[in-house]
Amino acid sequence: EVTAVYLAKNPDTVDDFLDYHFVQLRKGMNHLKRVTKGDALERMIPKKLQESIERDYESVKDRFLETLCEKCNLTRPMSSWTKLATPDLALKADVELANLYFYDYFRPTMYSHSTVSSLIARLRKDKEGEFLFDNEGQKSHVKEALIGAHLLLLHVLGFQNDHYKLGL
Repeated sequence: EVTAVYLAKNPDTVDDFLDYHFVQLRKGMNHLKRVTKGDALERMIPKKLQESIERDYESVKDRFLETLCEKCNLTRPMSSWTKLATPDLALKADVELANLYFYDYFRPTMYSHSTVSSLIARLRKDKEGEFLFDNEGQKSHVKEALIGAHLLLLHVLGFQNDHYKLGL
């Protein structure tokens, strides 16, 4: 939703969003190269397609480089299609989305990845005050997740209504 609203409000950035796909395809191919042996890569991605991915990447790569060292001109591919971090993207897209960012993006991301936060969220104390792994999951967050999903859905529908002038 953040990306959709941001792109709608900043149509001059749509080409960057679309063209970054070529960077992501190459990243995926390179990940496969690292973990495949023999001709396994060519069975998954035929040689001609690999060459096409490389050509497409070469055609856009200069737009998606970040400078690591000004002095020696060291660069690397950007990790996203934009230099804006997600909270900044949300702020520029819509203040309502920015207000939802922490509860509906950052914190769920911390819980869904292998982080200390995700481990701590699965701990509880027993009657003696000892920590146990809670095999019931993160039930205490279900209500928050459902409310957040509801708010995001309302935002999506409201944005679609306004953007496409549906008159609903």
